[in-house]
Amino acid sequence: MDEKLFDDLAQVLRQEMDCCERALDLLREEKGLLIKRDLEAFGEQVKQKETQGLEVKVLEEARLGLMRKIGALVELPERELTCSKLAELAPPYCTPHYQALLARFKQLIGQVATANEQNGLLLESSSIGGAATVIQPGIVDFLR
Repeated sequence: MDEKLFDDLAQVLRQEMDCCERALDLLREEKGLLIKRDLEAFGEQVKQKETQGLEVKVLEEARLGLMRKIGALVELPERELTCSKLAELAPPYCTPHYQALLARFKQLIGQVATANEQNGLLLESSSIGGAATVIQPGIVDFLR
């Protein structure tokens, strides 16, 4: 197995996690603005969240590209390359670190999804318009 691919994937995952942590901060800020009904600040915050969502998308594409390469090496289709499967395939020297990284990634994605859902409910009950989501739909399959 090409250890460099796993090192590159771990780096992209760390970058994606950093981006998701910033997105989570924005979602928390958004919640406060929704509660206060601060439309001006909310509008600016939505722009920031949309930018963050684009950064997440770019990193997700980089992660998927590396996953495709790993899948080709082990002859697995992309849909079967989940967090669990990647942890199994990781070189032995980095398996514990990789498992911890993937577990933290899953936890963070769950937190972002929950915050996004809560904010969506707040939006529905307010007179404020809709907002962008940060998490892409395909991430759920990867997190298995």
